[in-house]
Amino acid sequence: MGRISQPGLHFPLIAIILAVIGPFLPAASAAFTPPAEISVVSDENYPPYLFRSDEGKLQGILKDKWDLWSARNGVAVRVEGTAWTAAQDRVRRGRADIIEAIAFTPARAVLYEFSPPYGQIEARVFFHQSVTGINGVATMRGFTVGAKDGSACGKWLVERGDIAVRDYVSSQALVAAAGSGEVRLFCMDTPVAQYFLLKAFRAAEFRQTEPLYTTSMHWATAKGRADLRDFVQAGFSKISESELAAIDQRWLGSPLAVLFDGRYRDAIILGALAVLAAAALLLAWNRTLRARVAARTAQLREALESSDRHAERVRDLYDNAPCGYHSLNTDGLYMEINDTELRWLGRKRDEVVGKARFSDFLTGDGREAFRANFAKFMEQGELRDAEYDLVRKDSSTLKVLLSATMVRDAGGGSVMSRATIFDISDRNLAEQRIAHLAHHDSLTGLPNRTLLRDRLEQAIAHAHRAGTRAGVLFLDLDRFKTINDSLGHGVGDGLLEAVSVRIQQCVREGDTVARLGGDEFVVVLRDLESANHAMAVAEKIGEALARTFRVQANDLHVTASIGISIYPADATDTDALLKHADAAMYHAKDAGRANCQFFTEEMNVAAKQRLGLEGALRRAIAAGEFSLLYQPIFDLRSRTVVGFEALLRWVPPGQAPISPGEFMAIAEESRLIVPIGEWVLQEALEQARRWQTAERALRIAINVSALQLARPDFVERLSHIAKQARVAPSLIELEVTESVIVESTGAAREAIDAIAALGIAIAIDDFGTGYSGLAYLKRLPIDTVKIDQSFVRDLTVDPDDAAIVTAIIAMAKSLGLDIVAEGVETEEQLALLRELGCPRGQGFYLARPMDAAAAAALVGVPLTAAVAETEELG
Repeated sequence: MGRISQPGLHFPLIAIILAVIGPFLPAASAAFTPPAEISVVSDENYPPYLFRSDEGKLQGILKDKWDLWSARNGVAVRVEGTAWTAAQDRVRRGRADIIEAIAFTPARAVLYEFSPPYGQIEARVFFHQSVTGINGVATMRGFTVGAKDGSACGKWLVERGDIAVRDYVSSQALVAAAGSGEVRLFCMDTPVAQYFLLKAFRAAEFRQTEPLYTTSMHWATAKGRADLRDFVQAGFSKISESELAAIDQRWLGSPLAVLFDGRYRDAIILGALAVLAAAALLLAWNRTLRARVAARTAQLREALESSDRHAERVRDLYDNAPCGYHSLNTDGLYMEINDTELRWLGRKRDEVVGKARFSDFLTGDGREAFRANFAKFMEQGELRDAEYDLVRKDSSTLKVLLSATMVRDAGGGSVMSRATIFDISDRNLAEQRIAHLAHHDSLTGLPNRTLLRDRLEQAIAHAHRAGTRAGVLFLDLDRFKTINDSLGHGVGDGLLEAVSVRIQQCVREGDTVARLGGDEFVVVLRDLESANHAMAVAEKIGEALARTFRVQANDLHVTASIGISIYPADATDTDALLKHADAAMYHAKDAGRANCQFFTEEMNVAAKQRLGLEGALRRAIAAGEFSLLYQPIFDLRSRTVVGFEALLRWVPPGQAPISPGEFMAIAEESRLIVPIGEWVLQEALEQARRWQTAERALRIAINVSALQLARPDFVERLSHIAKQARVAPSLIELEVTESVIVESTGAAREAIDAIAALGIAIAIDDFGTGYSGLAYLKRLPIDTVKIDQSFVRDLTVDPDDAAIVTAIIAMAKSLGLDIVAEGVETEEQLALLRELGCPRGQGFYLARPMDAAAAAALVGVPLTAAVAETEELG
């Protein structure tokens, strides 16, 4: 959004336009009924049009204008402020009627019914004074430009050029980030930026470009609600231009007029001084004459004023106390009541005092309880902490806590009662909230583990009585940790909420959807006709989750691995059914993720083996049971070694080696890949330095995982390890899988950029397996593509594989990327790869993985030198 020009012409101009074109507009549907209330949403950080005061109250031009519209048309309007992206989402989902201060774009025209324009908006880029030469989109390339999440300004920059844009949750957060140096350039609507820069005392630090664009401003309804738009627009014709101008002037202000000409300023000042001097003399004389009279009356006046002030303070304290006070006579009629209790009742004093009883404002049950309590009160003279529901004038109720004492005369007779009442509705809501949280997940509102067990026990009991089945689905989102680590917990939480909604839409009313924590969900299905019914529900959930999720301006794709257990076939108690469904879920992950599996006894055994293997991995890290082998990478023309790829091996003492295929997935899921990966980096780089000679420098390729990249200290640790090993960054190549590159956002994307800035090469491992969008090859700092061995294996016999390899080589060369073919197993493959122009390769035909000593001998480093350096390092 940006600066709105000509604020006083906003709505009258719309009224004139409607008056002219109104006869040509289609007639409103006869079925349209004016609403009792209209909800208006907009950005709550858009001063002076809508923003919050220091007390958190919404204020600004939009608030006042819609309040005026409501008063003029007799329809309630609820103006709500929220994040800009949340405001758009609420209108599109039908949770709000109107979105305010929205710029028209062709993309938005598909989603909204726009009002006629009521102003113009300017957007600019603001840049720190330490940055020079910013005068257009082309000069912003190479900088990261901050923008508010979901703003038209950020989208405009992305569409106009290869500009790196970083989103912030609000305008205030964006200006704060610019002030701290997190970004040096930011794009924002002009008045909002100027407001927050002035508020932060940083206006002098920033310059601004010419307007990037000027666009019209509107309010809008969701697409298909033109009848509501026309109804609201007609309402604005009842408001005059002068009324709207007064609101604008209140918030935008007006310049002060020059009060007098400077030429006469000195004369006026001298004349004023002379008048003041004369007045001072007269005042002194008058004071002397009046002093005697003032002295005589001062004491009496002070006494009277002190008495009045004291009475006013007492009455003010009584009326505005945070609790209610009242006095009743012996018949229960009000004798006195304070303003607080009157506000609670929604009554005026003359409606209550001397005319109503306290019991008149109670519910039916409350009146019965009051009569019983009043009899005891009259006898005992005291009542403590009695709860009642007060009935207000609008028929709503308020829960209160009452304590009262009886005032007696000298003979002990009852004169009146005095009571204090407290509003305890918030306390009751808090108690209900605590009770809810004890059994529900705080993020999604779904039943938690405690309530899940109760629901599952009920389903089992019902199935036992009815002779039917019950089913348990155990869901785990695939690769959710990658999203959480790369985009942050805010996005991760939003995705979990959206996932919970879609799962609930796939089950019946009597079924239960629960969240156990993290990305794990459980569904309890009652009254199953067969096990196939459980599978049908699981597949329905899988299809629902496969659709794109839109969370905080991110398009996210997730799948779920689902395990199924059935009562009574798989187990007859709650714990066993959950345990077996969990085991089936792990079986689904082992089967390639994104699928459903039933429980079998073999899965139980596999689950125990998985737990055992994870424990053995932890012990292996502590005991140092890992080692590295090195597979040479060859120049295919000269058949000379140009580098090595480090390969992890695990050989437990006294046992056969365990292949990476058996333990790497568990290392990823348990996050043990992080300490293992750091050890691989240290070991491989130290070994690589021993192979370097004056005649040749060999590159070392090391695999890293998404979890390593997502760690905030990974780049710092990588740089430290490389310096400690004394290996030049240009001789290091980090291999990441294609899926990590494609999904790299947030922390992972920043890590890739930072690694490239160190001069370390990035290679895509297993290239070509499963992804068709290749735009990331241009966007990311990639140096090498490694052709997956599945394409090389049948290169000489399968025309399709040959075509794929040919295309990959041609594409990589056109982008200036290096190429390595994996899995070269025959002379025929080698010859064809050379013919196609593939420069590098590796595979068993060229050389098998070997230990460090064999690698040193292969590249001509004397073994004695390698051993000597090893001892020196030790």
